[in-house]
Amino acid sequence: MQNEPKKAVLLPDEFNPYQYFNSFWQVPKEIASHEGLSLGAKLLYGVLIGLCGKYGTAYPSHEKLRSMLGITGEKRLYRWQRELEVANLIRVNQKGRGESNNYYFRRSPLIGNAYVGEFETEQRYKYVNKQTKVLKLVNEEEGRWLYDQDVKKWKIDMVNGIEYPFPKPCWRYDRKAYGIWKRKIIKETLEDIEVLKTIENGLTAN
Repeated sequence: MQNEPKKAVLLPDEFNPYQYFNSFWQVPKEIASHEGLSLGAKLLYGVLIGLCGKYGTAYPSHEKLRSMLGITGEKRLYRWQRELEVANLIRVNQKGRGESNNYYFRRSPLIGNAYVGEFETEQRYKYVNKQTKVLKLVNEEEGRWLYDQDVKKWKIDMVNGIEYPFPKPCWRYDRKAYGIWKRKIIKETLEDIEVLKTIENGLTAN
């Protein structure tokens, strides 16, 4: 007669979790043991895997992800997402404000489906020329140079009375640092406009 499996002696307020739960967020062992990722990033990876199913990509809204992860802050979710992107574990296709992102899972030596250096390529960004509307792929250095030209032109146009929104970078950036820098540039430009108006008013008066 086959021996019955041993069972723990449990107190009234204890239970056996084996096969008790019907659904899980499964975090791969290779991800869970990775020292370079925060616990939040690891959990986010498991949630995204659970949401992709057989389709191969996940596309939840940020609101849905925050609800599933039990958090309220957008910055925390973005930080965990960036961790996974920097570790080359996911690729995020941002479709626009108010729309859900597409999350793609990248092959990686970390999870055993790629060898070291196999898919390590320079990050490319989509840059759209504001005048010609032509789209081109650029690296970060090229993108920064082109963006610098866009900002310089924006300042000149604003001083000349041609108003349009402040240009946006095409690469991923630190939102807080960018916001501080952007406000500084706008403030300086508005001050230049006021100085120019003062000069023009003085000339008119004379």
